[in-house]
Amino acid sequence: MGGINMETRYSDTVKNNINRKVKNNIMEKNDTTNENIMNMLLEIQQDIKEIKEQVKDIDERLES
Repeated sequence: MGGINMETRYSDTVKNNINRKVKNNIMEKNDTTNENIMNMLLEIQQDIKEIKEQVKDIDERLES
């Protein structure tokens, strides 16, 4: 019976290690995805600033 117990523990350990590696891999992919999303948001923010400046310039021209 000791052998069966050892095999079960070994198999549980292997399963836990695989699960940990899968979770780490998913987290790394999420980090990359989050970084890409942040970069896109920063670009959008910059675009909005530029549009606001353009609108401001247009408003000033219309007022004069």
